[in-house]
Amino acid sequence: MIFGLVQTAFTLTLYLIFHTAADFPSALEALLRLFLAVVPAWWFAVAANPDQTASLLQRLLPYRWAFVVAASFNMLPFMMTELREIYDLQRLRGARISPQQLSNPKHWPEFVRCVLAPLLIQVIKLSQQLALAARSRHFGRHSNPTRWQPPKEME
Repeated sequence: MIFGLVQTAFTLTLYLIFHTAADFPSALEALLRLFLAVVPAWWFAVAANPDQTASLLQRLLPYRWAFVVAASFNMLPFMMTELREIYDLQRLRGARISPQQLSNPKHWPEFVRCVLAPLLIQVIKLSQQLALAARSRHFGRHSNPTRWQPPKEME
């Protein structure tokens, strides 16, 4: 919730910096488009069963693309947990990144340095681990791979 408010304030402020105040309706439209692009994907990632999602994607896409999309959806909740932990730890450390402080653009570089950069590093590490796990299981070696089907009682 707080992150959404910070993102809203950040996006509107940047839009108004690069455009005039007369463009405020178009800033709201851009923000709404961003919101409508992110929220459904987030809701789907949190609410959907990962096994069913992967199974559906494997029917619709080539299996390599299905794996990438399913892994990306499954990473969203992890990324939000990491973001919350990094944010809380940096606030405890004394970083000036509270929502009130982030209303001042001079604190944005500190937010990027203290929160977004460590989050990016964590996501890169996770993607490297995911790639290593896939490679060690010979992912992509066969053109017609076998797929694990969960038993009916697990669904």
